[in-house]
Amino acid sequence: MNKNKGFTPILITLIIVGILVVGGGTYYIIKNSKTIPVQNEKENNNTLPDSFTIEMYGNYSSSGADRNYSSELTFIDNKISSGFQNYKVGEGSICKENCNRITECVVKDQKWVDKFTGGECMIDTFSAPLTKEGIMQQIKEGKILLSENIYQCHYSTCYKIKDEGIVSDINNIEEDDNMIIDNKELKKIELSSVDDEKNVVVTKGQIIAITVRNPGDGGFRFDDPKYDSSILQLKNKTHITGMIDPDVNVVRTGDFGEDIFEFESINIGKSKIDITASQLWDGGIKLRNIFSATIIVK
Repeated sequence: MNKNKGFTPILITLIIVGILVVGGGTYYIIKNSKTIPVQNEKENNNTLPDSFTIEMYGNYSSSGADRNYSSELTFIDNKISSGFQNYKVGEGSICKENCNRITECVVKDQKWVDKFTGGECMIDTFSAPLTKEGIMQQIKEGKILLSENIYQCHYSTCYKIKDEGIVSDINNIEEDDNMIIDNKELKKIELSSVDDEKNVVVTKGQIIAITVRNPGDGGFRFDDPKYDSSILQLKNKTHITGMIDPDVNVVRTGDFGEDIFEFESINIGKSKIDITASQLWDGGIKLRNIFSATIIVK
């Protein structure tokens, strides 16, 4: 005879599976077959240095459209010095018109503005805070995640810190073989291919003139130079025709001359200049390096 009457309590055990990464500072909770990155308490309590550069990236792509966000901000003595953020929308099943567009924004007067119009920065996916406190708050809330490889960040915005102590780097620079420190009284600093990959120290208001060979002999065309437009401003680009062959009075075959890129240093900080060229046809070589230098404005 069964003496156990009524309902027998049933124990339901819920198993939460956790994987703890001891050295990496991040653990993962497996829930409904989704992996959710979570920052631990130690990371949340970390403080940012007084001066640093932070780089962020987020891939929000889906079958509807490719969406990629990137930004870089430099803080000096706890205040925003310069920064840019870009948002690219590519083709997809729901993007039929106005695809392959890039929104580019820069920091001006302590706020984000459109790089070309000076108006509102129209990026709706994510916009980087322009205060150190704002960034710390988003780190604490898990809205931006620390990552060694930010370009693998999907459906989130990830960050990494670089150039810590940039102020001391700028104010206490010692000359070495890979550095050019120019006279602050010079209005124009002239660079050429022999200065490729060098660090160049200038003062605010100086012109940096970079002369490079035109790469047209290989079917290349210059791409738009890459630089931080809150630190430097491209003022002028001039083409110089190649040498004339006196025997036939025409430009020598294969000599496409030189081009001069003139930048003005408009704010204190650090910006890399990358001048590249590409073959425009399908299958052509893209973004071939022509000249690169790091400009440090004191």
